[in-house]
Amino acid sequence: GSIPSEIGLMDSSLMRLDLSYNQLTGSVPTDIATMYYPFKDLVLSHNQLTGSVPSEIGMMSLLFELQLQNNHLTGSVPSEIGMLSLLTTLSLSSNQLTGSLPSEIGLMHSLYYLYLDNNQLAIVPSELGMMSYLRTLRLGMNPVVCGY
Repeated sequence: GSIPSEIGLMDSSLMRLDLSYNQLTGSVPTDIATMYYPFKDLVLSHNQLTGSVPSEIGMMSLLFELQLQNNHLTGSVPSEIGMLSLLTTLSLSSNQLTGSLPSEIGLMHSLYYLYLDNNQLAIVPSELGMMSYLRTLRLGMNPVVCGY
């Protein structure tokens, strides 16, 4: 099944939403970014989600961990991802993401772990060099050209 759009209407003090390994289909609902009580961790990995990473994800300003790896996501990584200033873990590995990684990713000064391996990302911005807290960067299995 798919993730119901009504998930954005949840009225709770939920801190972590983990729907991994559920064979979910469809896209990541944009309503998830506008929940009244935003959670800290969003884990939708190891499903069959399609479509793009929604730009609305940038509205989840209190997010610490975003795991969307091992799905069928396409398109480019939205520039709005740079608005996630508290994010410590971003995992987009093993999807079908294309294009350039946005330079706004350099604004994510809290990011420790960045997993982008096994996609079709072509250009990695030089702003990655400004990420002083970054401890792990995985870019393998991409046709990567660094800097632009």
